[in-house]
Parts: sequence; C-alpha cells; structure tokens
Amino acid sequence: VISQSSLGVGMNIFKSKKKSIDLEESLSDEWRKSSELVEVPLGDRPIIYLGAVILFVSIVVAGRIFYLGVSKSNAYVQRAQANLNRIEPVRAPRGIISDRNSKVLADNLPVFSAFLKVNEFLRRHDFEKETLDAISGILGISPDDVWAAVENTDLENSDGQVILNSDLTQEEIVKLKGLNLPTIVINDSFKRRYADGDIFSSVIGYTGFVTSADLKNNSKLTGEDAIGTAGAELFYDNELRGKSGTIIQK
Repeated sequence: VISQSSLGVGMNIFKSKKKSIDLEESLSDEWRKSSELVEVPLGDRPIIYLGAVILFVSIVVAGRIFYLGVSKSNAYVQRAQANLNRIEPVRAPRGIISDRNSKVLADNLPVFSAFLKVNEFLRRHDFEKETLDAISGILGISPDDVWAAVENTDLENSDGQVILNSDLTQEEIVKLKGLNLPTIVINDSFKRRYADGDIFSSVIGYTGFVTSADLKNNSKLTGEDAIGTAGAELFYDNELRGKSGTIIQK
C-alpha cells in the first residue's frame, strides 16, 4: 500500500532530477555551440608568414656569425693576444735605393717619433688636459688640431695611434719622457735621407706616413708606417717597405 504522501515525495524527486538533467543538457548545448564558434580553421597563410619571419631571422643571425667569425677573426685574435701578452712592434727599416754603380741615393737615419694613443686618450679622461697641454707646450700642436686628428682616426682599421712628430729633438724626448703619460708613446723610427737632396726627387720620389685611406686599402699597414708616395719610392714600395716584426712578452 503506497500512501499519498510518499507518492507526492517521489513525484517531487522525479521533477527535481528532470530539471537538473534539463539544465545539464542546456549547458551542454551552449558549450557545443560555443566550441563550434571557436573552432575556425586558420588556413596556411599564418604558418607561411611565421616561416618567413623565422627564415629571415636565421639568415640575419647566420650572416652576423659569418661576419664576426670569418671576416673579423684575425682582428679578434689579435685583440685576444694583446690582452694576454705584451706585444711590441718592430718596424723594418726601409730599403736602400742605389744606382747601377752602387752609389746610395736614398737611405735611412734613425730618429724618434711621438704618437698619441687614441684609445688611451679617449678612455683616460683624467689625463686629457695634461696630454693636450704637453702636446701644445712641447710639440706646438694646438688642442683643436689634436681633436681633429683624433676624429679622423679610423680605430677599426688602424692600431689607434696618431703621429704627433716624426723627428723629435733630444730636448723634446726628455720632456715627453719626463711626463710619463700613458697617452703618448715615443718609438724608434727612421727618417728618409736623400744623398742629392731635391735634384732627383722627381725620379726617386719621397715617402710619407700612411693615411686613413691607405689603412683601409691595405690591412698590413699600421699608423706608424711610412710609404712611398711618388717616383721609385712609390713604384717599389712593397719591396722597399719590407716586413715588420713583433716582440711578444708573456
């Protein structure tokens, strides 16, 4: 025998379950509709664009690695050696020019030359004023001329030195060495001497220190080298200039 009250309770439970099932079905339908709206095919175009970007970046990175690893490898090796060792260049004296009777027409005289170490000058601000005062007072070069020479120096293709004086007097050497400035270096050098003076200058020619253009055209040159600029000095420059060496102190 089922009472009316228990029958009513059973009907209520059935209705509540039916409502919950209807709610889940409605939510499921809504989620299905939402998922159908989200699932839109993108096609191949975005993948093509992404591949093009990755390819471009790869080419740029590979080109940079090739440039630094191959084209600039010698420069970086030299910098690494300079950091580990003390390297002192030894300039080769320029060759002697003589006539067919072995009469010397051009030879060398040993001299001392002063150079400004541009890297040290730009890095050591505490020596800037003292350096400019020394160059102006001892060598007679104005600060404006010094700054102009520094600005025209190609630090990438040169050894970072600017010639200040190619033939120092004994008094100038003593004064500069007495200051002991890290921005100025005095090196042994050679001065060209012509036996007959200017008589055969149109044939023999003359020499001069390298320019920025010379350093770019010939990576073997340094800021301290003298090259032929006319006549036989220019025509036989490669033979006369010789090959400089280095002293490495570890």
